[in-house]
Amino acid sequence: MTAGIGVVLMPFWVSTILLNGYVSAALIRRIYRTAKSCKYIMSVGRLHFFIRVVSESGVLYFSITFAHFLSRFGTSKFATNIISVLNAPVIGIAFNWFLIRVAINKAIEAAKEAYRDQQKGISTIRFNGPPADGALSDDACAETGVIISTVVVSAGE
Repeated sequence: MTAGIGVVLMPFWVSTILLNGYVSAALIRRIYRTAKSCKYIMSVGRLHFFIRVVSESGVLYFSITFAHFLSRFGTSKFATNIISVLNAPVIGIAFNWFLIRVAINKAIEAAKEAYRDQQKGISTIRFNGPPADGALSDDACAETGVIISTVVVSAGE
């Protein structure tokens, strides 16, 4: 390794790697502890999903930063240049992956909620034809197929 911008960037890469590892681990630990303490009160599926998303994005960011750090110690300029070019887009991909996964999860939960609301308690109006035995004497009712019934409820006397 020669003196130059690589030597100047070494403290930056080391601090980025350490900060990323620490923050990812701290976030995951904090979310896990919350999920563990709330598992009897609520469903913790969303918290476990969030742990997976944070860990995936953290590992992706950590891996490209660590590879960039290690490439500075190699003799190949080609490897350093390739990883330098890939560094910024992969960091952007890690961030966007985080946002996309959370948005997809929200959309899935909203669709499930809408389906549950649709399935519980919403009644439909069903129109039947007149009974087969011809019990209806009203001609208008027989023509339309609408059956009107009256139920009388009285309080216990």
